[in-house]
Amino acid sequence: MSVFRFLMTVFVATGMAVAVAGETVEVKQGSFLVITYPKSNRIKRWSCYEPREGDVFIGVARRLCSRPVMRVFTRTNEIHAGIMVKDSCGNVRLLEADRGTGVRMHDPIAYLADYRQNYGDVYIRRLTFDLSEEESEALTCFAEEIIGRDYAAIHELINAVFAQPFIDRASPGQWLENPDRWFCSEVVVAALQEAGLLHPDIRSSSMIPNYLMGDLLAPDWDPPHRWTPAIVRHLEVDKRWPLAQY
Repeated sequence: MSVFRFLMTVFVATGMAVAVAGETVEVKQGSFLVITYPKSNRIKRWSCYEPREGDVFIGVARRLCSRPVMRVFTRTNEIHAGIMVKDSCGNVRLLEADRGTGVRMHDPIAYLADYRQNYGDVYIRRLTFDLSEEESEALTCFAEEIIGRDYAAIHELINAVFAQPFIDRASPGQWLENPDRWFCSEVVVAALQEAGLLHPDIRSSSMIPNYLMGDLLAPDWDPPHRWTPAIVRHLEVDKRWPLAQY
């Protein structure tokens, strides 16, 4: 690690004010969403983010898909997805299905920070309204029911080869349905259907994470906003000090 990168890491970790190219900047730690202007990467403002049930997490890895078959057919970065739910104690947790651990719930901020540091960019789609008690309970019951079940690895192969046809012609998705194995985006869509937030005719087993970035969740969810655990005042993060995102 270079001396410059080490010093920048220390500044970010401690929240110190530093001078870069003659300009003083201040690092503020917490949980934030980067709000940009429409059709632009130019930052409009920062927004503090408190996870709420119904919010959708989408992770876009820095690397191309790690599985050889996925790389051949998609040539895209790995995309992961999860959803915020309440556990039986009323705490907001992030529900996800991962190839290494199966279906699990995590502390949301710790999980987002870990993904952001070790894998890639984190995006949040915020639900635009508060859930009713019935909708909240439906999400919780769904999460508690599928916790501990296995990851549906076959989805990766099938979706890599036939993802677009599965979206346009949903019936083949029935081949993938298995209540004991779940794919990441399948968990998200099925959970929202259980709460009555998505149309029941959508075949959750046919969904891929990419589609959670698009119109599937509009207009009841905000557009995807990038999440970051630290912001820099008076300095644009992406172009002038990328390290400040960590």
